[in-house]
Amino acid sequence: MIEDQNLNEVHLVGWSYGGMVVSGVLAKIPSRIAAITYLDAYLPAKGQSVASFVSVFERLLLSIAGLIGRGINPPDPFVWGIEDEIPRRQHKLRISPQPPRTFTQRIDSPESRSDHVSYHYIWCRGYAGSVFQQFYEKACNDDRFRVSVLESSHPAPITDPQSVARLLQGGSTDLVTTG
Repeated sequence: MIEDQNLNEVHLVGWSYGGMVVSGVLAKIPSRIAAITYLDAYLPAKGQSVASFVSVFERLLLSIAGLIGRGINPPDPFVWGIEDEIPRRQHKLRISPQPPRTFTQRIDSPESRSDHVSYHYIWCRGYAGSVFQQFYEKACNDDRFRVSVLESSHPAPITDPQSVARLLQGGSTDLVTTG
C-alpha cells in the first residue's frame, strides 16, 4: 500500500506480532518511513523470528504444528486483560488461529537503526508474564528510542485506546511514564 499509494514520511505502528511486520517493512522501504512505534511488540534483530524468543520445547511444538498444518490458537482475551464480557466476546469473534510459519519465519530486519527514522517503544506492563519487557529494555538501552510505559494490559488499543492514541500523537497521559 505504501508503494501503491506513493506514500512517504510514513509512521508505522506495530502492536504485538506487528513488531515483526513493521521491522520487515522498514528493511524493504526505509526511505519512505519517518517513524516507527513498537506497541508492546517484538523488536527483532535481522534473522530473528518469534521462535527466537521461546524455549526449545515451544520451538518444537511450532515445528510440529507447521508440519501438520495446524494454526496456533490465541489465548483467551481474558489472559491479556480484557476482563469486560462484551469487549471480550467481540474480540473472541475476531481472532483466529495464527499460521505456524508466522512464528518461525525469520525477519529481514535492518542491520542497524536508520538515522532518519524516529523510534518509539511502548511497553504495556499491566499484566503478568509479558514477553515484551525484554524488548522494552532493549529499547531503553538504545539512545535512538523514545520509550514509554503504559499501565495497561497487552491489548491496550482495546482496553485503553485513549492513552494509546495520546502516545501515538506524541503526547503523554497520567498513566504513562515516558523517557
